[in-house]
Amino acid sequence: MSGGLAVLWKNNVNCRVIGSSINHIDIHIVERNVPVWRLTCYYGFSERARRHDAWNMLRQLAQVDGLPWFIFGDFNDLLYASDKSGKHAHPLGLLDGFRAAVEDYSLTELELTRGEFTWEKGKGTDNWQFRFRFENVWLKEPSFYDEVSTFLSGIPTIQLLPKLLLVSSFMAKWGRNFFHKFRDKVKKQKEVIDGLINRVDEDGVRSYFIEKYRLDDLMKQEEAYWQQRAKTIWLSEGDTNSKKFHAQALMRKKVNRIDFLRNDQDEIIDN
Repeated sequence: MSGGLAVLWKNNVNCRVIGSSINHIDIHIVERNVPVWRLTCYYGFSERARRHDAWNMLRQLAQVDGLPWFIFGDFNDLLYASDKSGKHAHPLGLLDGFRAAVEDYSLTELELTRGEFTWEKGKGTDNWQFRFRFENVWLKEPSFYDEVSTFLSGIPTIQLLPKLLLVSSFMAKWGRNFFHKFRDKVKKQKEVIDGLINRVDEDGVRSYFIEKYRLDDLMKQEEAYWQQRAKTIWLSEGDTNSKKFHAQALMRKKVNRIDFLRNDQDEIIDN
């Protein structure tokens, strides 16, 4: 829930964890008719100021034992300038430092067989992959649980990753349809209330409040939808300390401020 690393393996593979930290998990793997070998699953420091710590960590890991060693993961580093796409060149000092750490222990890079880059900012390439985002507002729709459960029960017994991809694709499609239908539901619900607002008979008043409660529930769902998006935008762009977010903060303060109240005698109360 708060970050970290995890390694999963099948029951027919004999694995023994020999060490770990917040940046790596070290494993000895025993296979039939194959000498014992070592696997390190690695995640490098994301902070550029800690690159030297990452390189020194690689050097320390390389000295653990003399077994055949395979290390993979996200190094947050580049060996060559060509490994990066974009107008800003990667600093030469960082390239040289990481390359030196790799060469110190004769590590050999395995070429990627698919996808030239491990991370892409946006669409536009043949290798761009689908990104799934779960919407909190879906949990407020009763039919969500039933439809996802029905879809899950229809999936044959397969490995975990393909199953997750199938379910996430289904939920993403469900979410798109839900949002389009949701806007129609809000519009129709407002029309129902407009038709009841002028009624003064007991049944009319009762119906008005029932339909008003239903509209309130829809509004809460819509609020959850946009609240999640607002937080996502803030998390992705708020640290830039830009004028845009300063303006948003000032506007929010202005909107939330109450300058005065007016009582039943139409007097302004401002203290």
